[in-house]
Amino acid sequence: MVLRENLEQMYRVNVFAVIEMIQTVSRLMARSGGGSIINMASVTGVIGSPGQVAYSSTKGAVITMTKSAAKELAPLHIRVNAVAPGIVKTERFEELYETDSDKCQNPKDRTRKIRHSGRCGQCLCFSCLRQSRLYFRTDLRGRRVCGNLNISNMFLNIDQKNPADIAAIDDHEDSLTYGELVRFCDHFGEVLSKRTLIFILSENCIGAFAGYIGALSNKIVPLIIHSHTESGLFQNLLSAYRPEYLWLPERLGHEYESEVVFGFKHYILVKTGMTPPPLYKELSLLLPTSGSTGSSKLVRHSYKNVEANARNVSLLFGLDKHERALAALPIYYTMGLSVISSHIYAGATILLTGKSLTDGKFWTFMKEHRATSFTGVPYSFEVLQKLRFFRMDIPHLQLITQGGGKMDEKLFRTCADYAEKNGKKFIATYGQTEGTARMAYLPAHLASSKICSIGRAIPNGELSLVDEQGKLILEKEATGQLVYKGPNVTLGYAFSADDLIRGDENQGVLFTGDLARRDADGCYYIIGRIGRFLKLFGLRVGLDECERIIKAEYNLFCACTGTDKGMYVYITDGKFADKVLDLLIRKTHIIASAFKVIVIPEIPKNEAGKILYSKLIKE
Repeated sequence: MVLRENLEQMYRVNVFAVIEMIQTVSRLMARSGGGSIINMASVTGVIGSPGQVAYSSTKGAVITMTKSAAKELAPLHIRVNAVAPGIVKTERFEELYETDSDKCQNPKDRTRKIRHSGRCGQCLCFSCLRQSRLYFRTDLRGRRVCGNLNISNMFLNIDQKNPADIAAIDDHEDSLTYGELVRFCDHFGEVLSKRTLIFILSENCIGAFAGYIGALSNKIVPLIIHSHTESGLFQNLLSAYRPEYLWLPERLGHEYESEVVFGFKHYILVKTGMTPPPLYKELSLLLPTSGSTGSSKLVRHSYKNVEANARNVSLLFGLDKHERALAALPIYYTMGLSVISSHIYAGATILLTGKSLTDGKFWTFMKEHRATSFTGVPYSFEVLQKLRFFRMDIPHLQLITQGGGKMDEKLFRTCADYAEKNGKKFIATYGQTEGTARMAYLPAHLASSKICSIGRAIPNGELSLVDEQGKLILEKEATGQLVYKGPNVTLGYAFSADDLIRGDENQGVLFTGDLARRDADGCYYIIGRIGRFLKLFGLRVGLDECERIIKAEYNLFCACTGTDKGMYVYITDGKFADKVLDLLIRKTHIIASAFKVIVIPEIPKNEAGKILYSKLIKE
């Protein structure tokens, strides 16, 4: 008879401890790209043994949990096996079997019984007096099953969401449940059986969305770009980074003579035949710097970065599974991707649309699916104002968030007043691609009193100011360069394929290049830029980079300056004015009204030949 306390102790040691150990080490192994776990079972767990009911049951539990864990952890490249020893001839064995005839007259007889135990499921049993082993053979890309370990194998724990809940709906009326999304990710991982690099040519639709989730769930590293990326930039990226696969709209498939592997929701997987570069083990995602103008410069994200952003934003907005987020910003844009990741983290529904705000179908889609939140950049709200949005009654819309640059003060106040009068929340946010989208927010209750403030750091983040020497400014009210610290700060940049093996160069600290003011309440305001960058319609554009591409295209000396409201381009030859404008529109994908080409007799320079931007005439 086994006492209850002894039984419980046996299960704590033989079963509970094994489960807890698998949980702990599997997470560490997943971060390192895989590994092997070997559990100690016993042959008694396979064939049983008289007088050892309790012990045999614990070892049987180890065997079955090994089988389940092997299937559950296989997509993470983690093997799980069990060793089931039989009788081992030791001094203790001699003592027992020489003095206790009731146990066994001949140890070989017992051994013979064990040897003939045969197979148990996928188990192979081998026995002898000195060595007995039980092996569980597993397929490293086997189908995922839900086990008792409660270890999520997929991006943002999608395999722990209610499989019947809707994950996403697009404006073509395609939809995807969480269960269907998990099954797609399983298939995606079976096809792309090893860690590699993939380009996702994105649109705001189910196919692109599924490709993004499928890639990160299987440790495949995606570079996400617009499906209409200018051909020169695309070829530049293609030759610079050598992706093994492309995930793209099926209508674009004719442009590529490569092998089509499979399709899903109007998207196809194309094998390029290229050999991808080595990838840093923590590298999860590549994004262009917002509004990149022909450059191969990318931002390298880790798994920790993306998960931290999703978790922090979900916490910040109080998201839950009942949310229905209108995802109108492009997926390749860091803020658009943040909307998707944070709501998937919460188990909510994403409403994907590529329709313009001026398209009546946009509003039909929004109302029919009862969107609960909308996220836009300053230009989005300018359009909304022209459409008289702030006079509309949309009761199901509860949360309005803004990012992508500084909004006009009058328009900011309009948004704040609208939200306050209609029982909604208006939350302004601040971020950069290098900070995985969002780094600061202005609480809704401060929107009317802190006009155009970026507020405070997001949960688990920290904001500070430094002077020109990089020294921390401790005064309560001060002005300096804004610095952000948090787990969502990315790994660094990539300029070529060789950079994809590089580790974390930022160590969680980002010098934003923005000049900011801190008020007495600890709220921050962006007042300028240290670096030469503009945010035009929510997209970051490098002034130096624009000068470079103009000079490269037309061998034309020029100077670029401006504000977030528009870029001024100074040239000395008027016959190039229209060509320069067309080039900037083509490279940046920003409308013509963002640029003004100005012809002047001479571009002012100092003795060293550097442009004197302060002396340029602004019209």
